[in-house]
Amino acid sequence: LPDASRSWVQSLKAEMALAQNKPGQALEALGNGALQRADRLLRNKALISTGIEAQRRAAIEDLELMCALNPKDAMAWDLVAKAWQDQGFVLRALRAQAESLHVRYDDKGALDRLQSAQDIGDRMRSQGRLSPADWQDLEIIRSRWHSINESLMALMKSRI
Repeated sequence: LPDASRSWVQSLKAEMALAQNKPGQALEALGNGALQRADRLLRNKALISTGIEAQRRAAIEDLELMCALNPKDAMAWDLVAKAWQDQGFVLRALRAQAESLHVRYDDKGALDRLQSAQDIGDRMRSQGRLSPADWQDLEIIRSRWHSINESLMALMKSRI
């Protein structure tokens, strides 16, 4: 098969394996080489699904890098949100969900997620359960809430 067709077949095999909850087969189908964005997302989804902590952590790190390099990649934000949620990092998951919504121009939805994260963070703080990492996440969440809110207000003013 030509390279493009081979890549398409590998991607399809990986997607089918993931749909059948067989992340090992998905990883095998994708191989070990450099991957384009879509296959990279598939590989990370498979790595997260393996249940192996080292692979899950590697996938999260790669997804975070993808989000940092391309903050408008809603699918990467969605995957990292699910990964953080599965790990029990509620504040990080809500922030990633908010970023995904913001990229999709749903600023009201993004603000809602960020406000929920702030409320949860404040509750954690009052119960003495806010770790230093959570505190840092909460500060980023507050900053993003203000930034998105200001943009939304400016947009609303411009329409008056």
